[in-house]
Amino acid sequence: MSFVSHHVERRTRKNTFLRQINQIINCAPIEKEINKVYRHGHSVD
Repeated sequence: MSFVSHHVERRTRKNTFLRQINQIINCAPIEKEINKVYRHGHSVD
């Protein structure tokens, strides 16, 4: 196994895990609450 193939395999496993989490958790209600406080593209000032 080469150095690169090891990292590609790790990334693939990580992406698979994140895809599974996205299927389990409905992020819409969470995003709705976050968007009430944080506005995309606006400065903190």
